[in-house]
Formats: sequence, structure tokens, C-alpha cells
Amino acid sequence: MRVRKRVAALSLVAVMAVGGMTASGCTPANPPAATWWSWETDSFAEYYFLNSIHSNRAFWNRHGLWVHGTLTDKARAWSNWMSAGGCGGGRQICHSVLSHGINGVVHTWTLLGENVGVGGNLEALDAAFMTSPGHAANVLDPRWTHMGVGVIKRGGTYWVTMEFMRA
Repeated sequence: MRVRKRVAALSLVAVMAVGGMTASGCTPANPPAATWWSWETDSFAEYYFLNSIHSNRAFWNRHGLWVHGTLTDKARAWSNWMSAGGCGGGRQICHSVLSHGINGVVHTWTLLGENVGVGGNLEALDAAFMTSPGHAANVLDPRWTHMGVGVIKRGGTYWVTMEFMRA
């Protein structure tokens, strides 16, 4: 499932995939390495979104998710990739290959999903994720067991990637 939505200068894209399938046409040719960290990584913003995911899941009576280091690395690398213009074609955001950085490290996943977004305000981005049916479905999906969030702040703009996994 892929949903695109613009809300008050925010861009978001949600995708869910089974067995590593991805939405076609949204993936750059040379993805970044999965294990990655930058001085532009915004740990406070990552915590903000992790807390929001847990709070929203609790409100809707969904079980909590384990934060997974490999998913966090992948999310950080992808947020950095997007912030550096890696999507190409004038796009600000694009999907990763969901299994990139997961295969070979995590052998037990059965389902992967991703939300990506860009904007200048954490609260507005969070609201945009949760008012978009596709993004909210990813956050609240009861099949997930693990998650990772990566946020890069560059020039006053937040680049957010949320990775979800069923192991």
C-alpha cells in the first residue's frame, strides 16, 4: 500500500510490503549502507517519534514494539540519504528497499513496513503521520513486533524514517 499526502508543506509516504516487495519507481539505484550515524542525527526527535508510536498504539489497544538496532540504523541511513537529495528527480522523499540492511542481519522477519516524511515541525509531522490513513495503518498494525526510527535534522528540516518489522 502506498499513500502520498501533502499537508501544510509536509511530505509523507507510507508503504507496507510482504517478503521484501516494494513500491516500484520510488527507489534510488544506489542505496546507503545500513549501519550508519551522523552528527545530524536528532536523537531527541527520534525519541519523540518512538514515544508517539508507543502512545498511539497504547491508545488503540495495540501491543508495544521492541526498538531494534538494525531497523534504527536503516532508518537513520535512509533519512540521511533523502536529506542529501538521494531520491532524485526533484523528489524530497522516497522509499527504501525494505529488505536492504535487514537481510543477512535479521533472518527471522516475515513482514516489513516503512513510513517516510519531511517537514519543519515535529508536532505537525506527527499529526500528519497519524491523520494519513496509510501512515496510521503502519503505526497501528497489530502484526508488527519491532520498530526503528531515524531522524536527520538538516537546515531546520526534519527527515523522518520509521521502519516496522514482524519477526
